[in-house]
Amino acid sequence: MFCSGKLPMAGVLAVGLLFGAAADAMPSEGTQSAVMEESVSIPDLEGLERTGGVREFEPTEGAPLGTLAVDPELRQIGLSREISYTTVYHGGTKLFYQTSTELFLSDGDGRSMMSSKNFPQLAGALEEYNFRERKTSSKARNQMRKQALGELQEREKTHTESSFHAYYDHSNVLVKRADACALSFLHNVGSFTNGVHGMYAVQGENFDTQTGKRLELIDVFMNVESLPDIIINRLRETYDSRTFFESMESTVTKSILEGSVDWTLGARGVTFYFNPYAIGPYASGILKADILFDERPGIFREKYKRGAASYCEELPIWQDTGVSLRDDGMGKRDILRIGTETGHISICLNGKKFRDEQPVKEISPVFVHLNDGRNYVYVDCVSDAFGMEHRELRVYSLNDAVPSGCGILRFSFQRNGHIKDGDTEKIRYWIMTDPNEFCMDEFAPSDQGNSKTHVVEVGSGGTPAFG
Repeated sequence: MFCSGKLPMAGVLAVGLLFGAAADAMPSEGTQSAVMEESVSIPDLEGLERTGGVREFEPTEGAPLGTLAVDPELRQIGLSREISYTTVYHGGTKLFYQTSTELFLSDGDGRSMMSSKNFPQLAGALEEYNFRERKTSSKARNQMRKQALGELQEREKTHTESSFHAYYDHSNVLVKRADACALSFLHNVGSFTNGVHGMYAVQGENFDTQTGKRLELIDVFMNVESLPDIIINRLRETYDSRTFFESMESTVTKSILEGSVDWTLGARGVTFYFNPYAIGPYASGILKADILFDERPGIFREKYKRGAASYCEELPIWQDTGVSLRDDGMGKRDILRIGTETGHISICLNGKKFRDEQPVKEISPVFVHLNDGRNYVYVDCVSDAFGMEHRELRVYSLNDAVPSGCGILRFSFQRNGHIKDGDTEKIRYWIMTDPNEFCMDEFAPSDQGNSKTHVVEVGSGGTPAFG
């Protein structure tokens, strides 16, 4: 895979890359949380509680290059996800499988993250989103089960010798920003219904945390009409010119001005996404344009460009992600990419590559930035290092030119205990949104009882610090 430079036209993206970052995790209702010994100091905490944790700023033309709008008082919100896994068999043949994801507000212990009770409008907006997803998943499940069974029976009738490939329908989310100002996540979807290849796409979901209102481009940008040229230039800087259809410029312009473009709002910038066949062929994959706040401070409205000093961002697999490691306001993007090569975690930072020699699978990476300038990647994964598969957390440092390992812990964001309902199994996960307060499960050996939930923070060495 490529780590830097322009991405080639044949830089293919498998459906799996959209869903590998899905399995962050979550603990059990009845377990006890460990209390951290040191509390997190938040300026003007009471005042922020009264205002919902975010200050109001008048829209301006922004600051000149060389400054970065970071709000040290902006607090994170807690989130969790529930993923439903459904597998249907006909006789001994796997007919169809599906994953669907719902997103919920959750609470920490109140030291750093804000309580969900502060955001009733956002809770309502998420419930509407979850309701639509349940309805969409149910419809797809019924249709695809019928289609798959019809194909399988036709094969049996005609004695077709070629292998039957199970149909699938996937839906998952990657959280890009979750604070008292904005919630933004990327909704990944993919499906296969008997063809040369499956199809996949992403959809950006952006909400004002206070009001639950779905954000439009005009809410975040001073002048939407100026965006097409900025995005087109960034796409041409990032990818080989052969990547695009001839209609790329007109398609980008139309999608921006009509408001149909998919985008997410991060703590340090905005990313625009173009799905397969939108501006390039299937082999080009999902094409992205990252615009950091301090690259073009004058085009963003003050309210939404003031990200938290410490934050987390869930990462896709094998896609370049533009991040800001230094917070120096100089408009320099760092390019981060993570994936697995023959079962080994590979991290590429600005073209410098690190490979973990201990094999894993099912990785779910999170970029972690702290207000003191330190940066890490937390990877929830499955390992069989001791002859038995188990979940574990791997932590990597981004504080030198070449990434490096910080430690491996027998902890996971996956919650202990599964809910089984017929062909469907539901598993809940914590989502890491705040480096100063997040939950993890400690998985005990099967002969030593249940796992334990801990409330932790990123410690001085990068790994979680326990109370």
